[in-house]
Amino acid sequence: MRAETDLISELQQKSEKEGLALVRLRGNLVDLIPFGSDLIHCVRGNTGFILTGISPDGLKVIIMDYQGNLTINRIDGQVLMATSALKFPNMQSWLSPDGKRLLFLTLSNSSISGLYIADLTSNRVEFLERELPPPGLSYGLSKSAGWSRDGTSVVYAHERQIIKLDLGSRMKSTLANGTNPSWSPDGKWIAYKGEDGTARLIASDRSLQKDIMPGHQILGYLHWSPDSEYLMFGENFKPDLLEAFERFGSSSRLSVYRIRDGAVAPVYWSGMKGGS
Repeated sequence: MRAETDLISELQQKSEKEGLALVRLRGNLVDLIPFGSDLIHCVRGNTGFILTGISPDGLKVIIMDYQGNLTINRIDGQVLMATSALKFPNMQSWLSPDGKRLLFLTLSNSSISGLYIADLTSNRVEFLERELPPPGLSYGLSKSAGWSRDGTSVVYAHERQIIKLDLGSRMKSTLANGTNPSWSPDGKWIAYKGEDGTARLIASDRSLQKDIMPGHQILGYLHWSPDSEYLMFGENFKPDLLEAFERFGSSSRLSVYRIRDGAVAPVYWSGMKGGS
């Protein structure tokens, strides 16, 4: 409990001094939720839209509206780039560290499903990996990926393997078995889910690999803080006060893991089943 209390206090201090916060999509708003403070409405639209990604530095959001128009906005709402040339359905995206390229995944149950990279200056799109799993199965591409710090490589998962791809040579190397990788902004670590659904870290040079957060059932994938000191993740839990509602399904919440000492603390939940 002391480590948990210390972590929550540290997150609150970083919110006050550095602006560290959670990001949530709600209707036509992108909310910032500072630790220990009220939420802030940051990006507003006249119609609904989809938040497809956040830049590694946490200062930009990639948004697609229902007409397929894509924009990159600062979190204060300033539009930095807009294009209608990347109309891919169900897009999830990751902006390169220099902000000039977009790695994105599209899942549409058709021949275009796969992993791509787009040059945001020319709108030129390159195909990287096809997603054609057998009907009814879902072990193809996982719904997360990431950039190396220098922008020369990307990491993603395909058929339950964590793959590092050199963008220059197009050479692939398998780092581990698992799904849902994400690369830390400082380039040192790749977080992913093992085959058993537990969280793991692997050094980007493969010199070290370790299990983290034993006993936590991870939902989705692991999100890095801009300073690479924390991982945010969704997890299932069953607090005593909600035991009467277990018949409606397990509860969930967002928690934060501190890299340097392994401290974990819940930071956000809402409603009977928690929040995502």
